[in-house]
Amino acid sequence: MIQLTLRVFVTSEDACGTVLWGRNATNSQRFTTGCVSEAPRGTYLLIDGRRLDPGNQFVPVKEGSELTLECAAEGGNPPSVLSWGMTLSQTTSEGPEQPPDNLTVVPSTRAGHSGAHLKVQRGHHNATIICTARHVTLNVPMNASILLDVQYPSSTRFFDQLRLPLTCIM
Repeated sequence: MIQLTLRVFVTSEDACGTVLWGRNATNSQRFTTGCVSEAPRGTYLLIDGRRLDPGNQFVPVKEGSELTLECAAEGGNPPSVLSWGMTLSQTTSEGPEQPPDNLTVVPSTRAGHSGAHLKVQRGHHNATIICTARHVTLNVPMNASILLDVQYPSSTRFFDQLRLPLTCIM
């Protein structure tokens, strides 16, 4: 029976270092370098600096407000690659066009974190904002998402020279 000894010397914060192996300390040792990969534990979102409860994905926001969003992937080595997306609801369209997907990604200042900014419009009602985390250890990406409940004042349109009966029912 051959017994091998494996020693890992991690030399940096990113869990990369030198791997030494061989039969014993005096006989045919070999060296290589490598990195230890660790899967992220999960993803979460913050709005205006406050971490969202993972069970509450429905977020009320006022039309015209500006949201500052942050996505974080907990743990993971190397850090996860994060991306943003927004899906607009087709059921809230008040005209032929939906508002633009104006979710702006903010340059990241920390590994495993990503920011985004959104000027909330009426057409964002029931839109889903999603942050996706991709990592070398994951077969399926992780994600965190919110559903926007845009609150806006009711409005009525009046057209000149049209005589329409209006009834208010409560």
